[in-house]
Amino acid sequence: MRKILLLILTIGLLFIKNSASAQSETAELIKSGIVNAELLAKAYGTPLSKAFGADLNTGWITTGKAFKPGRFEIRVFANATFVPQKDRTFDVSSIGLNSNVRIAPGSGTIAPTVFGEDSPGPLLNVYATRPDTKQEEQVASFNTPEGIGTNIAPIPMVQLTIGVVKETELMFRLLPKSKAGDLNLNLWGIGLKNNIAKWLPGLTTLPFDITAVAAFSSFRSNYGLQLRPQNGIANPNPLDYTNQKVIFNTKAITAQLVASKTISVITGYAGVSYSKSNTTTAMSGNYPVTVLREQPPYTREIQNIIDPVDIPTEYNQLGLTGGFRLKLSIFSINAEGTLAKYPTVSAGIGLGYN
Repeated sequence: MRKILLLILTIGLLFIKNSASAQSETAELIKSGIVNAELLAKAYGTPLSKAFGADLNTGWITTGKAFKPGRFEIRVFANATFVPQKDRTFDVSSIGLNSNVRIAPGSGTIAPTVFGEDSPGPLLNVYATRPDTKQEEQVASFNTPEGIGTNIAPIPMVQLTIGVVKETELMFRLLPKSKAGDLNLNLWGIGLKNNIAKWLPGLTTLPFDITAVAAFSSFRSNYGLQLRPQNGIANPNPLDYTNQKVIFNTKAITAQLVASKTISVITGYAGVSYSKSNTTTAMSGNYPVTVLREQPPYTREIQNIIDPVDIPTEYNQLGLTGGFRLKLSIFSINAEGTLAKYPTVSAGIGLGYN
């Protein structure tokens, strides 16, 4: 089991690191100014916020029947969310950029999101107006960031489930604090499951279990950026530019109502789920941006922008969930799928006394 844990942890970290590496290129967006940078970063990163929210709300249960008090199981598993095709790109010309940021002649308007193709997006030119001549001058240019080249967002999990009193389980999941290069992350969650059929009149005689589930998860990560002052440009107020980073934090809640039936060593279950997540994507630190001086001489200089981007994203979805669990003595294998706007799958193995 330790080897399997290390394998899926490596896969998850590689995905998250690739995603963070793609996001690190968003530092270039600051060249367009704060308002434009937020518009571009939101269009680029919103699918990641939705996908991770769906990931965190997946795979909480493997059966409807609650463990007896004192029984437990430790599971190692991986969740994956599939980003729909329409959210793999966005149209730069339709997100409301200011007129001083324009698509370069000969460059297209369709840019990849985080989950788009792993090639740079359209070339954008940034202009400023000289106060003395009232003429426009190009002060910067950049490509929108490339995607990671896949529409799949995986994340590994470790979960401990413990049976407590009155047909109730407590669930705890954890991805320990991890570091890969400039990427730092950690995850935790807690959930509650109850076999409500045991308490509602008329349901106790049903030949299957009916379970209510509620859970909360928190994912926190940050990744270092490297936007340095443009060479040859005066910098009257130099700052420390090594403190730049992207911050990506998600909190997610889910509620599920599931019916399940066990036959011999196999348990099948199906039900409905509600998933909600709140994500904050921010760029913190000091960022040097080239501008035109507003006082004579009207030359280019570096202007420092501090903590320029802070984008909240809220997402919710309803889904139809189904899955199974195969139990072989103290070992178990499980798989689950959820049909929703952002579909998810989950699979793993467990070890326990239940």
